[in-house]
Amino acid sequence: MDGPVEMLHKTSNQEADTINTPTPKRRRVSIFGILFRIVLAVAIFVGAGFYAQVMIAEKPEPPKREPRERTFTVQSFPANTPIINQPDLFRRSDRRTQP
Repeated sequence: MDGPVEMLHKTSNQEADTINTPTPKRRRVSIFGILFRIVLAVAIFVGAGFYAQVMIAEKPEPPKREPRERTFTVQSFPANTPIINQPDLFRRSDRRTQP
């Protein structure tokens, strides 16, 4: 491969010399872009809060139930137990310790 054919095939040394790697372009940070995003976020929160307050204010009152008297049927009977079985709340000593 002599002559002009050599020029069609690049060797590794030639590739390293001729390849220009593009430098990554740095994105320019715009103050207006940042400000716009902050204002947009605040506007969304304010709008959501306003809409929530409007919905709460316009909530219809639930229908009131009419109060009715509740009655329960129970069977009552007098207690025929002697007073000894009643608890003694004012006594300080425990009956289990006495013989």
